Amino acid sequence: MNTEAMSEVKDLRQEDAVKKLREIVGHNATCMFHTRHTDGTLASCPMMVREVDDLGSMWFLSGRSTEKNAHLAAYPHAMFTITDNAHSEYLVVHADVSIVDDRARKEELWTAFAKAWFPQGVDDPELTLLKAVPSDCQYWDTVDGKLVQLVKIAGAALTGKPNDSGSVSGRLQP
Repeated sequence: MNTEAMSEVKDLRQEDAVKKLREIVGHNATCMFHTRHTDGTLASCPMMVREVDDLGSMWFLSGRSTEKNAHLAAYPHAMFTITDNAHSEYLVVHADVSIVDDRARKEELWTAFAKAWFPQGVDDPELTLLKAVPSDCQYWDTVDGKLVQLVKIAGAALTGKPNDSGSVSGRLQP
């Protein structure tokens, strides 16, 4: 089944790409963060994006002695995915990731919720930041709401004509 037959391709650059990243992350900041073990196999864990900065870099809070940080120290590249079914938005990001230990930046990104993992707050010795600079991003979105989208899919199934889902996809280049 070809689900891309009637989708519009719309690549976005610079400010427009950052705006789209922020829009998708704003709807669902939880992603699956994928790193690589030293043997080449993949490891995944849920992470929350704390910020998309003005250049499109994505910031995370992370534990210094976690397996994820060890993977990134050995191979500083990651992929993460965001799925937001409520808004029919999907995002895949490939990024170069650095482990950052900057107290001022920790204060900017800190939330009370993070105290569950870092009980000593911004001074917790386990707290580090991950700065993910996208090298490649791809998104999928819909122009229509979910209900209209379902009606169009049902209509296409009944008539046998290709689905005009009103979907948009493309690359983001912050």
